Amino acid sequence: SQDQAEKILLVALDREEVSYALLTQSGYKMLADVVGEVEKKGYGEMKGKDFFGQVSKQIHDYTERFKIQNIVLASPAFWKEDVLKVLKSKFSETAKKITLATCNNTGKNGMEEILKRDEVKTVLKQDRTTKETQYVEEVFKEISKDGLAAYGFEEVQNAVNAKAVKFLLVTDETIQRYREEEKYQELDKLMKIVDRTDGDIHIISTDHDAGKKLQGLGGIAALLRFRLN
Repeated sequence: SQDQAEKILLVALDREEVSYALLTQSGYKMLADVVGEVEKKGYGEMKGKDFFGQVSKQIHDYTERFKIQNIVLASPAFWKEDVLKVLKSKFSETAKKITLATCNNTGKNGMEEILKRDEVKTVLKQDRTTKETQYVEEVFKEISKDGLAAYGFEEVQNAVNAKAVKFLLVTDETIQRYREEEKYQELDKLMKIVDRTDGDIHIISTDHDAGKKLQGLGGIAALLRFRLN
């Protein structure tokens, strides 16, 4: 679901302009564009330190408000390091979530630039791995106590038909296999029912351990809303 994804804050800045955006599954959502706040208010001397102080406070506020897990802070030159210094001294917990990147623009162009950078792709990949691992672990926890979980195609199919599926996990490898064996329609049908009955579908990568573990269960499992007889 959408709220799972809105956990990455993008910040693009230069000496006196800063833009903030939230990364969502479908791209990014601009939060604010602050341009030369400095001069407008007639505080000619507010450049530099005070501006970086404001930026770090704003980053901290957004992090609290949106429960941000990862922050990408980008700028040309050394502005990003200056902001990070302020964050480390004032908001050390927030500072730990920062990944630095380089960009030449603020605003939408800055965001487009940041999203193409390898540092950001790495953050996204780690973020996805963490989430996918949580889902798989939750299912395994339920299986171990014989609780609200189903795994293997038939068991999951029964749960789906009973409208009992809260979220469905399918590995990328399983999707590939069903395609090759020309049985993808069966799987697709399941996913559509889950979607219609307000369940969430998560495609789990087999590049990480949790994905391999799920693959060992037949590559398909579900967390249930209620127990099936």
